[in-house]
Amino acid sequence: MRKQLLLLLLLLSTVPLVAACGPPKVNGYTIERFANLGLADLTNADLSGADLEWANLNGAKLSGANLAGADLSGADLTGAHLAGADLRIADLSGADLTGAHLAGADLSGADLTGADFTNANLTGANLTGADTWTTRFTGAKVTDAVGMSALDISAAKNPRPPSSLNNSSSNNSSSNNSS
Repeated sequence: MRKQLLLLLLLLSTVPLVAACGPPKVNGYTIERFANLGLADLTNADLSGADLEWANLNGAKLSGANLAGADLSGADLTGAHLAGADLRIADLSGADLTGAHLAGADLSGADLTGADFTNANLTGANLTGADTWTTRFTGAKVTDAVGMSALDISAAKNPRPPSSLNNSSSNNSSSNNSS
């Protein structure tokens, strides 16, 4: 009983210490939701699993950074440098990546629903298994990008609900039958 009580006291005494540490810091920057990291230099930083929901990362340098499994939903990544970054299974839903540089980035399995990649550079990026429903790629460079067909990119540029896709295929088949 005494051992259990000591163990309980030890555990309770560490709780305030953990809470007092606060959110993690990387290269002197606080990593947390709504963080203002615009223009921050986080090149090659390990941010795997980080919670950067709604963070301002406008123009941030994240080339080679490990953001695997990170929550970047709703984040502002306009003009961010993410060349060679690891964004596997990251949540980028609703994120703004307008004009971002993602050449060679790994976005495999990432949630890109509703993200905006307008005028972004995705040259050589890996998008295998990424969810691109309602994702905008208008003007994006996708040369040598893997895991995304021309049809996927076309659908992302012009998102339509599944019912209209079914209607257009049935219309095509009926027009083919009449010829």
